Amino acid sequence: EFYDMLRESAESPLTSQPPAQDFARVYSLLTSHGYAVISVGLSQQLSGTTAAAQQAAGRFKGGPDAGDVRVVDSLSATAGQGLLAMAAAEAAMAGMSAGEIEALLQEWIPRTRVLGIADDLSYAVKGGRVPAWVKRLFGLFRLNPVLTANREGKMGLAGFHLGRGANPARLARSAVRRMEGGAMYRIVIAHANNEAGAAATRQHILEQHARVHSCHITEAGPALGAHFGPGGLIVGFMPQPAVLG
Repeated sequence: EFYDMLRESAESPLTSQPPAQDFARVYSLLTSHGYAVISVGLSQQLSGTTAAAQQAAGRFKGGPDAGDVRVVDSLSATAGQGLLAMAAAEAAMAGMSAGEIEALLQEWIPRTRVLGIADDLSYAVKGGRVPAWVKRLFGLFRLNPVLTANREGKMGLAGFHLGRGANPARLARSAVRRMEGGAMYRIVIAHANNEAGAAATRQHILEQHARVHSCHITEAGPALGAHFGPGGLIVGFMPQPAVLG
């Protein structure tokens, strides 16, 4: 329904980060039950969401509501951020402490990559994320930019694909080329109302890379879809952490 509205509406939907109070309520519930919290956040270079989480976490340092709340900037987004959160959860289930998990996340973050391609850059232009001249330039040469969260967590250009639209085969090749030889990989593919494209991307990756621990498909959230547009595809990938077997 959201993507139907996105196509039909002349207005671009607005997105907003959750307030610090939302994070504080969740952290308070968990710490009151004796849990330590590892909060894996969206890159601060892309959103103020993690800053809001850090503001909320500061309330739990000392005082009557003291608790162990650690906010980690993933320097990534969507599928890359999700992979880090999943690995952290598995480490917690394996009995590792919050401090150990936080340290491991700092090791895993630089080795986690995310690549994304839009099916139509018009939505990114409408939402103000991409200048109109970029769309015109890439359209003139019939190229589609491959976007990534770079090592500093900023949105950057990882290359381009020949032709227009989100091409699953080309996205899969771009991802596999960036995987370390011999390593076992965890992969998450997110799609903006393009389940068939996500399934095709998964199939191409599995055909081209023999060492895959897991390869999940999920829907991208509408906050991303609002700027990425329907049809977009994202691949996140990280080597299988040694401590998780």
